[in-house]
Amino acid sequence: MPVIAEDESKYMTSKSSAKERLVQTFKFLKELNELRNPVPRDVSGADVMRIDTWPSHPCVQVRRGDRTEDDVTDTAELEMEPLIRIQRARLTPCPPLPAILDGWLKPGWQSVDAQVQVLESRNFPGKDRQSNTAAFTDDRKRIDAFTEWTGVRATWAEAERVAIAAQVSCSSECTHCGP
Repeated sequence: MPVIAEDESKYMTSKSSAKERLVQTFKFLKELNELRNPVPRDVSGADVMRIDTWPSHPCVQVRRGDRTEDDVTDTAELEMEPLIRIQRARLTPCPPLPAILDGWLKPGWQSVDAQVQVLESRNFPGKDRQSNTAAFTDDRKRIDAFTEWTGVRATWAEAERVAIAAQVSCSSECTHCGP
């Protein structure tokens, strides 16, 4: 019988020492996090972004003025509604190129801020390993497709710039969104 009590005491001792080591490990991790990510104590030098300068976008909602009970029927909803709600803007990719324009644009056309530039001419392999040079303006269908696509892209870029501005404000104002 004393053998069981001795084994049990060893088990309890090893269990409590494992628990102590685990607690010590978490305390260490907590202190390490506090060292690496200190809480700012002085915010006087922080950049201030006025609400009036925030972009007008569905992901940035600012409730102005006092809400009356007539606006909301549920009192719990009235009490829990935030004054400011910021969400990460969902960015969309650039409209795809028509097949006829594939290979005719200079790199970077997918970026919202880039100017779309066309290659004036391209070389294509011909018969007997000869090179054939074609100008962009040689094909009227290519010019029409480019004109139509640049209009669609301009509409996309205009809407996307607002979403990018909203995402930048979200990244600078919200620590949970991240850069």
